[in-house]
Formats: sequence, C-alpha cells, structure tokens
Amino acid sequence: MNAYKFLGVSTLVLIPVACDSGSSTNLASSGGFASTTEPAGGANATGNGGNATGNGGNATGNGGWNALGGATGTTTVVTSGSYALAPPSECSNQFSVQGCRKGVASSTCGGLCANDYGPTSKNACESGKDGVPVQYACPRHILFSNEFAQAVKDDGFDGKFNYAIVGHDPDTSNLDAGLPNSCCQCYQLVFDVPTYLTNSKLTAPMPLVVQSANTQASGALGFDVFMGAGGLGVFNACNAGLNLGQSYGYSLYTAYPSVGQAFSGGVKPGPDSLKCNDANNNLTDALIAADSCQAKVTSACNQITATNTTVQEETRKSCIQSNQASSYYHENWNVYAKHVACPTHLMEVTGCKLATQAGLAGPDPAVQTAAQAAAAGFSKGYHTTTMQDCCMPTCAWKNNVNVTTVGGYNTIYSCTAEGAPVTAAQ
Repeated sequence: MNAYKFLGVSTLVLIPVACDSGSSTNLASSGGFASTTEPAGGANATGNGGNATGNGGNATGNGGWNALGGATGTTTVVTSGSYALAPPSECSNQFSVQGCRKGVASSTCGGLCANDYGPTSKNACESGKDGVPVQYACPRHILFSNEFAQAVKDDGFDGKFNYAIVGHDPDTSNLDAGLPNSCCQCYQLVFDVPTYLTNSKLTAPMPLVVQSANTQASGALGFDVFMGAGGLGVFNACNAGLNLGQSYGYSLYTAYPSVGQAFSGGVKPGPDSLKCNDANNNLTDALIAADSCQAKVTSACNQITATNTTVQEETRKSCIQSNQASSYYHENWNVYAKHVACPTHLMEVTGCKLATQAGLAGPDPAVQTAAQAAAAGFSKGYHTTTMQDCCMPTCAWKNNVNVTTVGGYNTIYSCTAEGAPVTAAQ
C-alpha cells in the first residue's frame, strides 16, 4: 500500500454542499456527505475554519457566468481524457490500515495514522483522528464541472445528458434490488414537474446520468444532487464561519453564501431563498430568467470564495448554471428513474469503476421527456433534492463499497482542502 499522492488542481475542480429540504411540504433533507457508518471518531473534529472574503464578479443571461476574484492559481482547460487519474489512495479510503504503525515511516502509509493499525485519514465532517489528513468532497464532481462536461462528450452524450453525483439510499424493492447499498451505482433521471411548486410552470431540465456517492441521503426514492451552493443540511464543511450545521472547524471555502441555509435549499430563485417567485409563491421560466432574479443569483453565487481559483470559479459556475430557466436543477423535482450501466468516462471522473454491470443497459439518449420515460418503462415516484455540504462522501470509504470494482478504482475520490483528488502514489 502506497502513501498519499495529492494531484494538483490546475485542471478544474468543483465543490460540495448539503441537502435541499425545499419547503415544509418537501421530503426531509439528507445529512449530506458525512460518513456516519464509520465506527470511529465521527462526532466532533476540530480545526481552523477560514473566513476570508473576496470580490465577486458578474454573471448575466441564461447560462452565462463570469465570476472572478478572491482566489489565486491557474485554471486550465480540461481536454479529452485529461480527467483520468490514478486510483484512489488506499491510505485515504479505509477506516483502518492494519500495516500502519503511528510515526514509523517504514510501515504502511509511511506511519501516517491516528494510532497503530488505525485510520489514515478523516472526514472533514467528523471528529477525532488527530494527525491524519482531512478530506472533503471533490469539486470535480460538482454539477457542470469541466471534468463532467468533457466526460459527457467523450461518452458520446453531448447535448443529451449532464453528469452528476448524488446521495441515494438503496431502493431494495425496485431500482437497487439485491444490492447491499447504492455506492457507485448509476441512474438515468428524467425530470417531470417540481415536487412542491405545484402551480409553477417550469421547463424541465435535461436528463441527468448520476452515480451514487453517498448513502443515508434522502431516502430510497430520493436522489440528492451535488451542485454549487446546493444547500447545507446536517453537516457543514464548506465554511465553518457560517455557524450552520454540524461543523468542526474545517472549511473548503474561505467564504460561502448564507442565503437559503440551512435546510432551505441554498441559493435558488424559490420562495425559501432568493424570492424570485410571484405573490402566490410560484415560479415561471420568465421570473427565473428576469434580470432582477439573475442579479440575485449572481450576487449570491459570487459570495463563494476559495484560495484556489479553479475551486472557486467552478463552484460559482455550478451555482449560477443550475439556476437558469433552461437548466433549473436547483429545485426539487419529481423524476422518472432507471438503474443503468455507468458510462466509462463518468467513472473516470468519480474514481469508482464497477467491474460488472451484467443485465444493465447503458443510458438511453432517446429518452428525454417524462412521457418518453414512462413509455420506455422507467420507474416513477422518485424525486430529487439538492445539496453541497463539502463532507467526504460515504462511498469514498472502501469499507462501504460492497461491490466488485476494477484496477484499484474502488471508491469515489475524496479531495484535499485545495480540491486535489487523493490518489495512489505512482
């Protein structure tokens, strides 16, 4: 077993938040990406949270964004296959490492463990484990990340799907029958109507193909989509200075918007957040696209600052683009769902590669609407929520991935505070 290798973040990066609980008629939000199944040290981690601020830029129009300021570094273009990395480090993705002796450099993982034969990393949303690296959700996994955008093209689905990771509890009676949990499984989600804005006339966004990165999320019928400022739930490793959620002093961002937090869905046009709705608490495409609403979206999203330029800009972009009339993912939707074989390049971005997906067809790009999904045999009764809490995902622990994987790609990647994926040394 090799020691950690932190890859640089010059290519692109994205960031996590927590769950969207929507309105009082919404289903309960999840606890975000905290690994509550881990047996040790999950309650009261300590550390120094950042609260620096930066100067935001401007974003206008549908899908447009230009948010700069408050970070340093270089953002480079992601090209075909450039997102493919070495496997996740097994010195970062296990509850304990038997060969590690604390402080003994010649032992497994260089002796970097909290105690002999103990854990060699910790979730930013847990306590204990002194002296080991702290890990977060990866910005590269955020909705509209450069990596995911390129992977969609490389898989031949450009203009048909967007990729994302989700929290999803196993639906053992249907989609996930026979599986121990949902870790690393993939699903095609086709959007129908909002779950609680029942009289709102909104354009359904393009279907998503998602991979489950987190359990203990929004129930067996829910898919908790990870996006910029998606909403804090129980946990908060995005910015400790907000004093929201269970936060143990760790911050992926130096500043973060408080609007819509916590349990109200984060930054979005709805009545629980930016209030772009009409007098009856309903939304329309026109209300979302209005300059006044988009100015609110831009201003709130540009409150996100980070020490790394890529982390900051990709998170702001995700926040802004998920709040456009034509791509309004930042709402709770009723969806049709189908368990599908994971696309090759999606798994290269996430780090978890399933060895066998027998009996599963790949995503169907011909199924774009709710009517087409119903006709194609997709299952109804499912819904989405939204989240970003920045915690290390449940499925970033090897102990929770109870299906066969290949080539050491046995978990979802976790990231450092700089947004760098933690990979095996080469």
